[in-house]
Amino acid sequence: LEEIWFRRILQPLFFGVLGPAAVLVSTAVFAGMHAGHPEAPWNLIPIAWIGLVLGLTFQRSGSLTACIAVHAVNNVFALASAVWL
Repeated sequence: LEEIWFRRILQPLFFGVLGPAAVLVSTAVFAGMHAGHPEAPWNLIPIAWIGLVLGLTFQRSGSLTACIAVHAVNNVFALASAVWL
């Protein structure tokens, strides 16, 4: 559902108003929604990075499936690092 919301709905909506800057705005909204701990703002860096990668993936490919795949791979690595590190 996240990718539908951020890539299929918000990003095109922002693109209609902001053009290519829509990727940055949707990245900021994505990071903000995943912020978790406001006392640790540096945690937003990797979240914003994956948000940017997902936004650019959608912008270049137009494929929601590609974004879902990239997001899933990211989540697998995040889970694995949380469990095994």
